[in-house]
Amino acid sequence: PVAMMTAHGSARQEQEAFARGVRAFIPKPFTEEELLAAVEQAL
Repeated sequence: PVAMMTAHGSARQEQEAFARGVRAFIPKPFTEEELLAAVEQAL
C-alpha cells in the first residue's frame, strides 16, 4: 500500500493519486490522529 503525504495537495492531485493506486492521501496540515487513521486504512 502507498500513503502519500503532501504539503500542497489539491483535489485534482488527490484524484490523480487514487487513480494511480495510492491508498491514503494526507495533505498538510494534519493531526496525529488523521495520520494514524490514514495509515491504518491503507494497511
